[in-house]
Amino acid sequence: GGRAGPEVLGSTRKALPDHSDPLYWKGFYESMFQERGFLTRAREDLVCPLAATWPMLETFLAQQRNAPKSSVLILGAGLSSAPDLLWEKGFRRITVTDVCDHVVSNLLERYRDREGMEVLQCDARALGRFPDQSFDLVLEQGML
Repeated sequence: GGRAGPEVLGSTRKALPDHSDPLYWKGFYESMFQERGFLTRAREDLVCPLAATWPMLETFLAQQRNAPKSSVLILGAGLSSAPDLLWEKGFRRITVTDVCDHVVSNLLERYRDREGMEVLQCDARALGRFPDQSFDLVLEQGML
């Protein structure tokens, strides 16, 4: 037997999802919400929970003055535990964003009683709504 040519390999490859496409995330979360319900309190860390990297971040924050008073932007939050952890650590100026309207609705419900936590539907590739230097700390987990 001979070796398979590129055309054979190419026809059997499965295309990877385009994680940069907002429609991918809309479908992903629609499916999740249909399967599990609205999930107003569930935490779904798809890449790595912030708690796992907190010691490194805490070392950085220890060098900053008034770190808990810092303004934090969380890009592409999904249903991650990051906003909760930051809140537990004393941060009160947190802007949580996601491109998916289903996620934003969930987060608005989840954080409705947390004064100082703002939830916005926002594409991380288009942040012109925020003036330069609006935030002291910007977090993303797995978008890059």
